[in-house]
Order: sequence, then C-alpha cells, then structure tokens
Amino acid sequence: MEDLYAVMGVDADASPEEIRAAYRSLAQRFHPDHNPNNMAAARRMQEINEAFAVLNSPERRRAYGEARQRQMPAPQQTPAHGAGRGQRPYYRGNNWGLHTGAEEPPAYIVRAIPGGFNLAVTVAGEPPAREVTIFNDAPFPVHMRLICSPWLEASAETIAVDGHDNVWLTVAITRAASEELRGWRDGGVSLVTDDPRVFCPDIRVTAIFMAQGPVTAPSATQAADAPGPDADLRTVNGETRRDGWFRRLFGG
Repeated sequence: MEDLYAVMGVDADASPEEIRAAYRSLAQRFHPDHNPNNMAAARRMQEINEAFAVLNSPERRRAYGEARQRQMPAPQQTPAHGAGRGQRPYYRGNNWGLHTGAEEPPAYIVRAIPGGFNLAVTVAGEPPAREVTIFNDAPFPVHMRLICSPWLEASAETIAVDGHDNVWLTVAITRAASEELRGWRDGGVSLVTDDPRVFCPDIRVTAIFMAQGPVTAPSATQAADAPGPDADLRTVNGETRRDGWFRRLFGG
C-alpha cells in the first residue's frame, strides 16, 4: 500500500489544514502549468492529487488509516524494500519509494529510453545488444551503479549523468548466456543511487534464446551415402518424373 502521507510530505497525525497547506505548496512546485513538457512533474502531480483526494476526505482518510494499520509491520520487524510503493519488478534498490531516513518521496527522476525491450539470440555466440539513453531530470549530477540480471551485462558498472543531461548505455546478453541458455528469460538492469532526492528506474528486458549451437558440416561418409540429384526421378509410362518422394512415402 502506498504511503499517502509520505506522498504529501506530512505526518500521519497531520490536521486537515496542514494537509491542505501541503497540497498548495506541492501544487505550486509540480503543477504542469509551472512545468511545461516535464513528464516527471506531471507524474508527481498525479500522485499528489490522488493522495490529497483520500486524505482530504474524512471518510476516505479513516478507511485508509484502518487499512494502513492492518498492513503495518510488526514491532521489531524491518520493513521490506519498497514499502509504501509496492515491489519493483526485478530488483529492489534502496532508491525505490522512500530512502532510509528520507522524509518524503524523491522529487526528481532518472528516465531510461526505452524503459523496456526484447532481445533474441538466433545464433549461438553472437549476443544481441540495445542502446539505451539515460536522462537525468534533476538539476544536479546523479551517480548510479548498475545491477544486471545474471544473463545480462551493461557497458559500464557505474555512470554519472549531469543535471538535465543524458548518457548512452549499452545493454547486451552475455556471450556465455547466448551459448548456453534456451527459452525465455525476464529480467533487467537496475539503476541505483544513494541520493534520496532522486528515483531511478529499472530497464526491463525480455529475452528469448533460440540458437541451437553451431551447425556442423556432414562427414565424408554421410556425403557419400547421400542420395544423388537423380534419386527422386521415376519413370512412369515412359515418362521420367521427379516424384521419388511419393515412392518413399507410399512405396511402389
């Protein structure tokens, strides 16, 4: 369950006046009118509106509080990664939801374009790759480390992106995986930062390993025993036909 109080940046016992004041302050900061063409601000404003709609209604706030109380971790229990925002699809870096010690959700995001894609291994030993653009929405540099699924690799273990800038990253299937794995795999690459002001995404990757290994040439014995070009010829009523396949199937 998402922590609506954290979204609004107020305590759970905040008064209605404090909640409305927090909403006005956040709207001044994230409203699309003040942030044209800013997808991060629009997404943040949507979260704020949804949280305010619940917390500004006494009945909905009471019901939310009861549900929130039932899902609170037991005393002495460490909250799971991603508490307040749901689980990440593949990894749970400490930048998902609230950072340890943070008092509000991240104000900025890092975007991966594309955020997800497919890779197909059709020839063993030739791992496919994809270029990804990492864009930093924050006005300051963000340092990130990369966590890959075991069958994936990235062109760097750590990256730094300047404020409002972008870098290129290559995500590829490892050579060992392209030679050994078969079938479908779901995974990805997590971008992880320790900066509590910034949310970093997962790059989701689905791969299918279709290669069956290198094709070997026929041996000399196999070549000698192979049917020649006239093996499918058949004479019927004095006419030669290339229909030996019919004879091999049904006799005659």
